[in-house]
Amino acid sequence: MATSHEQSRDGNPSLEPLLKAHPNLQLYLPSQPEYEDSRHIFNRDSTATPLAVVRPRDEDDLVDTAKFCSEHGIPMTIRSGGHDLQMRTSLDGAVMLDVRALSSVRVDTNDASGQRYAVIGGGATSLHVLEELDKQGLITPTGWCLEVGYVGWAAGGGYGLMASSHGMGADQILGARVLTPGGTVVDTKDDSELLWAIRGAGLGNFGVILEIRVKVYPRPRVLAGILAYPFTEVEKVLGGFEEMCQQDLPRELAAEGAFANAGPGPSIALYFHWILDGTEENAARAELHLAKYRALGTVLLDTVAQTTSFELFKVMHAMMSPAAIHYVHSLSVRGFSADLIDVIAAHPPPSGSACVIHHGHGAVLDRNDAAVFSMRKERHLVFGISARLDPAVTDDVEIEQIRAWPQNLSTNIREKGLALEQSYWSFARNEVCDAKVFYGKEGVHRLMRVKEKYNPRDAFPASYPVLKA
Repeated sequence: MATSHEQSRDGNPSLEPLLKAHPNLQLYLPSQPEYEDSRHIFNRDSTATPLAVVRPRDEDDLVDTAKFCSEHGIPMTIRSGGHDLQMRTSLDGAVMLDVRALSSVRVDTNDASGQRYAVIGGGATSLHVLEELDKQGLITPTGWCLEVGYVGWAAGGGYGLMASSHGMGADQILGARVLTPGGTVVDTKDDSELLWAIRGAGLGNFGVILEIRVKVYPRPRVLAGILAYPFTEVEKVLGGFEEMCQQDLPRELAAEGAFANAGPGPSIALYFHWILDGTEENAARAELHLAKYRALGTVLLDTVAQTTSFELFKVMHAMMSPAAIHYVHSLSVRGFSADLIDVIAAHPPPSGSACVIHHGHGAVLDRNDAAVFSMRKERHLVFGISARLDPAVTDDVEIEQIRAWPQNLSTNIREKGLALEQSYWSFARNEVCDAKVFYGKEGVHRLMRVKEKYNPRDAFPASYPVLKA
């Protein structure tokens, strides 16, 4: 098999043989007008110049492109929702495989057990998944943002408002079909080690996930909504929230939130999301916990009502930042200690900035030896610290304040020894993550064996977690 490749006139690998063999392939080069729009991802801070962007129309297009690139030593990246804020979707000199056309979602039934499950294409977003399941009175855990690629979210771990009650996104994965760089399609039903590996480390290390099969559940009613408080009450609100969590943190309650500045100033948002089961006892407990939330501080906004998770996600989605330049850092902490709250209070978010807070508790911490995802040792909070640069901001001082906020907050938390050793790799920069810390030496060895089997030449060099022997 050839490992060298033809060169184009500018010295880059030539893709002409691929186009000649597949004249209808949607392949965009830097010289073409469609390229600039095609290469864009959610975080516009990316300056990477991919060799080309390929938009497969179907699995055959994808198989042929991956096989060609692999045979000619051309690196690849995988782009679905494009929401990796660390911009690992795009890489200089690599072919970006934009799989968004592979967005099918369907519900099947296991003939043996009668259990229903969803089959989700590698390019489907959370919106695609929830829309189709909602039609059938079903749901599966997703993240907050409806535009995020579902497969990448789940294969990287998958926090969200249903994680405490139903488990992580990785825990929902029943199986998958994976395209190896050599053009072979394998199914995890034939390799339990591959299934174990993609449940938390499946972001390109072993190939392209063509589709995954995931658990589905009857769609519950929820008591859910957003409560907002002034940032000036951060000590009272977050201190009271932590005390409440220490006393009673039921699985039915997601207990996630953010502190942000969407205008006219900074505030704290807590997302109340309680799974109702139709019993009076459960409803009474929900109201009791909601009363505690409402007593945490001065309530500026309260949208809590009986609804569905999907309806809440629609509301949250409308409040999220648009595609723009984002400066991002991430870390994890045990909880809102007094020292941590002091650091947060000293770093009010500037305009367009937010710290997303995912909460690892309940079913998140349940042991699952069939999944490599490992952030299960103790209750924790995952901080996704992001500052969006509004194109309208032109003042250099203001730009620097926005750019520096995520780094300063992250650095100060780390300097005070408040950050956990593990960060959530889907949010965090590669340089602050260590696979051996996540998975242990034996876990890394197992992952390396799977990678050596399916992707020995590291055809997707921007994949994560970064695996090294």
